[in-house]
Amino acid sequence: MAIPINPLSDKSVAYRSVVDFYSARSSFAIPRKVILCLTDRCNMRCNMCTLQHTTVEKKELEVSDWVEAIEELSWAKPTFLLFGGEPLLYENVGSLLDFLCQRDCPVEVVTNGFFLEKYVDKLIAVDARVTVSMSGVDKVHDNIKNCPNSFQRIAGFFDFLSRHAPAYFSNVGVNCVMTPDNIDGIEELIHFLSSYPIHSLSLQHMQFSSVALRNMTDQFWKKAFGDAFTLVLEPNVSYEYDDASLNRHHRTHKRIKLLSSVVKKWSGKMNISFFPALDSPDIDNYYSDRRHFLCGKDNVCLKPWRVPTICPNGDISNCSGMVLGNIKKQSFWKIWNGEKNNSFRDSLISHGSFPFCTRCCSFYEKYDLSGKLNVDE
Repeated sequence: MAIPINPLSDKSVAYRSVVDFYSARSSFAIPRKVILCLTDRCNMRCNMCTLQHTTVEKKELEVSDWVEAIEELSWAKPTFLLFGGEPLLYENVGSLLDFLCQRDCPVEVVTNGFFLEKYVDKLIAVDARVTVSMSGVDKVHDNIKNCPNSFQRIAGFFDFLSRHAPAYFSNVGVNCVMTPDNIDGIEELIHFLSSYPIHSLSLQHMQFSSVALRNMTDQFWKKAFGDAFTLVLEPNVSYEYDDASLNRHHRTHKRIKLLSSVVKKWSGKMNISFFPALDSPDIDNYYSDRRHFLCGKDNVCLKPWRVPTICPNGDISNCSGMVLGNIKKQSFWKIWNGEKNNSFRDSLISHGSFPFCTRCCSFYEKYDLSGKLNVDE
């Protein structure tokens, strides 16, 4: 298969202007958000999650290691996003939340919601913004999560907030990944959530791959970097295109188009959005496995400058599982602004984004090419 034209190859000047705007093209980039991946462990096995196919769990850092990393970063005042796995399964997450509260750090938590009531006091104390992953109502949610009574645990948390801390709803949002298994129940979920004053509901398109997309990305990657960097594309067997699943996905994206009218009905009553915010033609491309590398062709990805991930074992990654170093062996700043990451950044500016990038959340962060943020982060 021929390698398609790089969608950003003719936008290198614009790409550089965005990077320069954030002073990120220099050799010292300061993150706006740091993802603290506390654990790979999770009490659920969501159908659409790559974690269900992970067989090796990384050794987890001690809470003292996380504290040291946060202290090293705190002067830059990034937002710390607690992630996983399920971050609230981390053995010392309570102590970590206490420390973040003492340091007055901005905190976000992405969670499946099962343990929220246990930690609600600490989350409120640190004023954490919480995103709860929901897939539907009752059995729809439980079956997709492969976890009995998980929907009731979330509903119980919402009821608890209604009784004891209703103001905290302004910090609580819900993310729902739209899949063939729940697409017919999205409107029922909207009705359920309308009973609570949550901050927002994000309806997220699936992030899936295909053999063709992987092959194209691999060719792009080798052409751009040779053997200098290793590309790790996590498999997602449940939502990887093949001939047998194409019709199922085709029906899903047709239903997603119809959902737009449902969302409009709730305008002014609930804050509901689609992510990525694709228009109708791009939805067709996104779900058809054709011309997918043209979706979001004006987008640029600043994750290698702005959003590091610290893995459960201390590895620091910038994208695609690329390991830059480990905080147990070097300081964060020496790793994040070291030769390896700066070399990758320079290559990304030169070559632009890759076909697989259109299946990554970071690719759809809302920046325009003038370098100004379109939405609050």
